[in-house]
Amino acid sequence: MKLALSALLFLALSAFSGCPHNPTPSPTPVTADAAPVADTPCASYCQLVDTKLHCTFAAPTAAGASCLDVCRNANNPAGPIAWDFTCRLSKTSCADIATCQ
Repeated sequence: MKLALSALLFLALSAFSGCPHNPTPSPTPVTADAAPVADTPCASYCQLVDTKLHCTFAAPTAAGASCLDVCRNANNPAGPIAWDFTCRLSKTSCADIATCQ
């Protein structure tokens, strides 16, 4: 009986005196919009079409994707297309941007 009580006491003390379950803080997830984007082609493009030209296609998609999301998804190495940012960033109207790849 003493042995069983001692074992139970040992287990109880071990459970409460050990290391915390997760001693290191978990990393903060980084979203696409949280990354520094001030000098990226997509950031420059989205600033142009949204803030300066107020193009309707710069608005979030029906699914909620921002201009940055759409641009990054389209232009990633595995993406379906590669935009010509030199052409796009040189345009002064929303209609003219449609002439660029």
